[in-house]
Amino acid sequence: MNEYDQKDNYGYLELNLLIVNVLFFVTFHLSPKLMLITNPTICSQSQIKTRFLRPFVLIMDVDSVRERSVEVFRDIKPICVDLLDASNDSCTSESTLEHLLRSLSTTLYKPLTNDSDEGEHVISTKLADYIFMPISILLKRPTILEENTRFILQIITYLLNHSWKHNADEILLDQLGPLVVFLAGGDSINTRKESAADGKLAEFINSAARAIEAFLICTPRNYYTGLENSKRLSVLGDTTTLLLEFLQALDSSSEALAQSLLGTLTQVYSIRVSAQQASFVFPGMVSKVINFYLQTKNLHTPTVVAIIELLRVLTIKVFADDSLNLSESSNELVPSTADSVKLLLQDDSATTPLDLPVLFVVEQTTEHRTDAWLKATSKQYKLSLLAFSKALLLSPNSKSRAVSNSKLANSLIGFVSSILLKCFRSLYQEIVLVTVDIMSALHHAFTDGGALENEDLLEKISKMYIMQGRSNLLLLLEPLLNKTENLINSQLDSALRLMTEEKLALCLSATSVHIHLCESVLGSLMKKSTETKILKKEALQVISRCLKQSLVSQSSKVIKAEKENLLRAMSGDGSTEEASNYLDDVRLPPGIDARKIASTTPNRATENSLLYVSSLNRINFEVDSTDEQKNSLGQLLKLFSRSSEAQICKFLQSFGKGSNETMETFVDALLEPDQNEPLTSPSLLPDKAVPLWIANNLYKNSQSISEESFDVADFMVDIDFDDNSPVKQCSEADFFVLDAAKDVLYLCNEFTTIDQALTKRELIALCESLQAVALESIGLLSTKFSKEAFQTEVLIEYLYPLLESFAQAPESIVHLHAKLALKRISDAHYNGSLQQLIFENSDYLVDSLSIRFSVSGGLTPSLSGIILIVLKISGVQLLQSNQLQDIIAEMFIVIDSYHGYSVLVENFFVVFQEIIVKTKELYHDQLSDRTKITSEHKSAYYPWSMTSKDEMLRLLKDNEDLVDIPDDFDPQKEYFKRKPGVPFSDQLGDSDDEEDEAETDELPVENEKWSSFIAQNIYLLVEQIFKYGCQMLTHPSAKLRIQVLRTLKEAYPLLSTNYTTLMPLLADYFPLLLVLCTGSSTLSDHWRDQEDLQNLVNLIVPALELLEVVIEEDSKHEKFMASRYVEIWNFFRDRSPIIAGIFAENLNALIRENSSYQLSSNRVSDRIKHLYSKILLTGLRTYERTVPDLLAHEIVRVCSVLGIERDWDLGRDVQNHLWVLQNC
Repeated sequence: MNEYDQKDNYGYLELNLLIVNVLFFVTFHLSPKLMLITNPTICSQSQIKTRFLRPFVLIMDVDSVRERSVEVFRDIKPICVDLLDASNDSCTSESTLEHLLRSLSTTLYKPLTNDSDEGEHVISTKLADYIFMPISILLKRPTILEENTRFILQIITYLLNHSWKHNADEILLDQLGPLVVFLAGGDSINTRKESAADGKLAEFINSAARAIEAFLICTPRNYYTGLENSKRLSVLGDTTTLLLEFLQALDSSSEALAQSLLGTLTQVYSIRVSAQQASFVFPGMVSKVINFYLQTKNLHTPTVVAIIELLRVLTIKVFADDSLNLSESSNELVPSTADSVKLLLQDDSATTPLDLPVLFVVEQTTEHRTDAWLKATSKQYKLSLLAFSKALLLSPNSKSRAVSNSKLANSLIGFVSSILLKCFRSLYQEIVLVTVDIMSALHHAFTDGGALENEDLLEKISKMYIMQGRSNLLLLLEPLLNKTENLINSQLDSALRLMTEEKLALCLSATSVHIHLCESVLGSLMKKSTETKILKKEALQVISRCLKQSLVSQSSKVIKAEKENLLRAMSGDGSTEEASNYLDDVRLPPGIDARKIASTTPNRATENSLLYVSSLNRINFEVDSTDEQKNSLGQLLKLFSRSSEAQICKFLQSFGKGSNETMETFVDALLEPDQNEPLTSPSLLPDKAVPLWIANNLYKNSQSISEESFDVADFMVDIDFDDNSPVKQCSEADFFVLDAAKDVLYLCNEFTTIDQALTKRELIALCESLQAVALESIGLLSTKFSKEAFQTEVLIEYLYPLLESFAQAPESIVHLHAKLALKRISDAHYNGSLQQLIFENSDYLVDSLSIRFSVSGGLTPSLSGIILIVLKISGVQLLQSNQLQDIIAEMFIVIDSYHGYSVLVENFFVVFQEIIVKTKELYHDQLSDRTKITSEHKSAYYPWSMTSKDEMLRLLKDNEDLVDIPDDFDPQKEYFKRKPGVPFSDQLGDSDDEEDEAETDELPVENEKWSSFIAQNIYLLVEQIFKYGCQMLTHPSAKLRIQVLRTLKEAYPLLSTNYTTLMPLLADYFPLLLVLCTGSSTLSDHWRDQEDLQNLVNLIVPALELLEVVIEEDSKHEKFMASRYVEIWNFFRDRSPIIAGIFAENLNALIRENSSYQLSSNRVSDRIKHLYSKILLTGLRTYERTVPDLLAHEIVRVCSVLGIERDWDLGRDVQNHLWVLQNC
């Protein structure tokens, strides 16, 4: 004991430490089952002495706590001794204290980093007293650095979490609370001039917040609700203030701490304080928590969920109906407004109070929560909630997060649900209707960007409100109806006029939620839905009125701008140069001249004619997913963005789920059929098209005939019903829609076909969009009629416009909607078959086409396009039924009368080509079999058909046998009429003498049997097409001649089935075909090109392709073209620049004759050379011995220069010539 006596200042304290050490040794080693725990006190040194010398209390018998305490004691004992010495020495530097505090904190927390469960790390309170004793002495120093304070707070946090909270002592907590508040907040707690987090490092804020959290968690459940709680409530207010200030100082990188702070506040104010106590701090807590969210960017979802949970707990605690003494007010109900929605739509932070009736008041009591308090606090809370909801659900990032994370949406729904269940009457004045706006914003987040309407969310929203009692629903109904009406007539109208995408989408979502909620409340109260029908009707009228005005404004601007441009052009105003400095409707800066920029300007005549047939070959008659996607993403009105128009469509479609009676009411209100205004101006288009577009969206979700209620007559077998009464009848509204569609189609046709040169492109685009609306109406209404009614009352008038629109360019919006309309009609009544649709209505269609042919104004390029569409869909059936003969006859008459109109004639020949293609389909099997039989190799020694030596010997043997006279031989009959005095070889006569022959000398020709397997009427039709095509080969239009040559190429194999009829026709026009094959313009030896050189070159390929077919077909028959083959070669050699180029002398002569051939020879393609070579070699293989050897050798030499493909069937003679060329 002498060494302790030598220390005057610290002897007693060290004695205490020795006693403690001995006690620990005895406790943990001699009596392992005993653990002595005492409660520490934070007071003066004399109080500490008393505390350490008082008897210990036996409260626990846990081996793990003892073992853990022994381990911690071994580690921290040297540090505590050194820290105690340093604390008692006033000369100890702050750096030394910092080192010791850091070491102590690190040693205490080190085992926690290794343990998987911190809850198992518990030490005895005696050890906690031992650790805290040097800290208590250190706190007596006049100043402590912030870093040292941070370590002290960490040590206190450790002791609270791992020792004192397991045996909480209210005396200890009463003394420890002010200490933690002072260490964490400093002087700011008393002055309140600045935040406790100002100027503090993040590490200090973290340590201070953790210490306060640990202290609050240690407090018992009734710690703040006892009788003597004034000081404790003061500490609670200070700790709450500090946590909120620390919360506002955090950023997104400290979200774990933020979530912990929010969770601590939620726990404390949910179970440890009363409603009266929470009402004092409610406004400040709500304000600071919401400001934390508004000021901190990119908070994670768990943090936001924690904020919503804290707001929910505070709201229920403070405003619960059970905790307030509420009585019903005598004030009358007044209409509510939609100002809360307006606050969500405002871009600035300005807010306007919501003036609602006060239905419930708080009776006057001595409590803090009076009626005046309820009014002021709930109004302030409403503004805070709106600001929070706007930031949470309307900002782009938060909106997407609310949709993708179900926890966030569910927490918000739970928040609103708790308010309705617990605080309906207390918050009825300010908050209840605001919750509808919050749910509207949530619904908007889920339906933004044109997404499908989330019906599950609407059901969740409605269930929250209809769970109320009947009395609450009655209180809610009338203000909700008034608010919805105000929302439609003010906010929705304003959003449609401003055309702001975000505001419009929010208004539509809010209107949908409000109307759906009104329907649910009325249904729960078992009342009729008349009010909601009126609201929907008002919404439709508002949308129709605003869209009409916007569309009229747009079309008026287009017409006005077009007139101004026309007046400038007529007056020659020099300012037009600046006005015309546009490229693709984009005004260029002054330094760029639009006239100097190369661009392709489409021909106005070509653009107006649409050249249907040039694009019809690219039409896909099957509706695929791409077409559906284009329809879902497309814009018809083009007044808003694509997403906004999609939102409007979804909003309107939600109204179409009602009965047919409701649909009739809506359509009657939209179309107003009593108005009979003249259709003379483009400004009338919106009046017709906008209601039609709205009706289309209503019909998209309405019931079809098959979906309506069943007919009881179907189940009555033995009862006779009047057959004259139709079972299924369509409504008058359906006919109103059809009439409106007819008017729109007429208007669009008038404005796009009359004065097209003065029609602006934008007006044409507008008419096309509105025409698509009308076409969509026809398709949608197909499900509202029975097949008989639709076929006799609708298709008889609308089938031709549908096909006319379908004949437009495949990329046009008119074509797309015509295609979808035909698809809907065929699915509804014709088993999904367009062929059946056309065939069953062919009578109406042929009559319509005949009427167009009989009127000069009907001869438009679209006419041939419609015929082509009909042929492509069901041409085979119509050809078999002979229903197109009259139409085709009219086409030939038109060609005779208007052959100068090249576009019209060209379109007709595209139709003729399709007729030939369908004929080939009709006789495909016969053509295939015939080709297989006649394509066998035949020798030049035909008709003997000898291909081998054995066949020749067999022929010689047969000649030795006697040939019997045929049974039908008549020796008295003259089978051949011989001309007297003319040798037998000259009996046929020369071609020059044919015209001089007297027809009277000819023998009567017997009726020959029809030799072609093609029906005679169809064959004659193809033959007539071939004749007209040959006549058109002299037409000046190169495009027409190219199309004619393609048609002739398709027709020739069909005509060759009756070869004797074809040969005279081919002989008449064969020279003209040779001229086209060489790129010439005449048969004359002295000629000059009068046409554009490029057009002549373009004609060579289709002409050669036709000639190739001629020679190939001749190889399958009697080889009548054998004598023509040498003529073909001589003409090619003399007139073709390509073949003449191989003969240098002939080429020079051609160049001298026409210098443009030098250019032509350089422009020819490999395709032309390929065709020349193939035609010549095919002829050699076909006619073989009829061609002289020297001439054949010359032809093969030329073809070897032009190019020979390896897969060609050359024949034996050609191969021999090639061998000679290669080896000699």
